[in-house]
Amino acid sequence: MDSSPMRLDLKTVLPTFIPDKDDISLSLTMFERQMKLLNVPADFWVSHLIGILPSDIGRLITREPEEMFKNYAYIRNILLQRFKLTADRFRVIFCQHQKKDHSTWKDFVFELRTFFEGWLSELEIESFKTLKDLIVADQIKKRCPPDYRNHFLDTWEKLNDPVLLAENLDSYENVKPSRQKSTKLPKPQELNTRFSRNTGNPQFRESHSFRVEKNVSGNHNSTFANPSYTPARNTNTGCHPPISCYGCSTTLVL
Repeated sequence: MDSSPMRLDLKTVLPTFIPDKDDISLSLTMFERQMKLLNVPADFWVSHLIGILPSDIGRLITREPEEMFKNYAYIRNILLQRFKLTADRFRVIFCQHQKKDHSTWKDFVFELRTFFEGWLSELEIESFKTLKDLIVADQIKKRCPPDYRNHFLDTWEKLNDPVLLAENLDSYENVKPSRQKSTKLPKPQELNTRFSRNTGNPQFRESHSFRVEKNVSGNHNSTFANPSYTPARNTNTGCHPPISCYGCSTTLVL
């Protein structure tokens, strides 16, 4: 009997495992189903598993004792302990997971259910009441500023009772330093209203309009459209303004 492992190109039917994004338990479950479907002997499962895992994970498996190398259950437990996801990571993957192009909608349902069950399992959610509390608390957490999460960093993942979570948030708001009030700037709509308040008046527009005319020599003369407007002439031909009396504002008495 041939004791060499079967040659299978599992990379074409199984997605590549990414430690930071994927659930190792889901990847192993999909691998085990494929092995059973192809009737691959259990002694060869580890050899095929190494072929679809990243090289650094494959090196981790090859460091195990030779007598345990064919023990798939032993290798499986090592991978589960090494790449186990936290409850918050399960939640993030469940909310952001997308259907892959080559997979079916049934596969997508299975993946979502696995991530959701992993989230509940890590938090030990076993009743409908605790499930409701978890969903409500999760919605509250999504609406909290980042500094709230940083303040409760050690207990944030386990604060899944919405009432207890709300009490902690209220207490934190009462004791934290008050934020400095930022200077309120006028909105663009207010600026437009302020500057356009008098522009609708025909008299205002006539007295404040600006017109550029050409004189005979071709130079541009800028004059106000109001014909009664006469610009003041500077009668002082010197470089400095004339000296005037502070009391009567006349230059003759000097």
